[in-house]
Amino acid sequence: SKVCLKAVVSCTHCDKKTVRSEMEDHVRNECQKAQVPCPFYPLGCTSNMLRSFVDEHLILAGSSHMKQLCLAVTTLAQKLGIAHLISRTSLNNLNTDLNLTNSVIPGSVMDPESTPDIDPDYGSSMSSTD
Repeated sequence: SKVCLKAVVSCTHCDKKTVRSEMEDHVRNECQKAQVPCPFYPLGCTSNMLRSFVDEHLILAGSSHMKQLCLAVTTLAQKLGIAHLISRTSLNNLNTDLNLTNSVIPGSVMDPESTPDIDPDYGSSMSSTD
């Protein structure tokens, strides 16, 4: 038996009516009552929630997500062999570039006072391979 892709069907999550051919896209990308993983799932967050709660979750789990992100960046930098480039100077420059000087959370990775002492001139005398 053939299935009519133009037939109007109801979403099993939110009851929105749409044509069958568009239902998969609705559930995958729009439906506020569909269960979705946290956007930080690839970095280690195991939370699943209704799509309508994602923004609230991102706010509530911000600290945990930033730790996961910092770990991922550090791990990637180590794998790429560029971990030595992450220095107090580069963090200060990023802080200034993003105009975050008045919004740095004490003790965070962006707080120059809590960043480990790394020689900011390390590698500056290395020749460029470009």
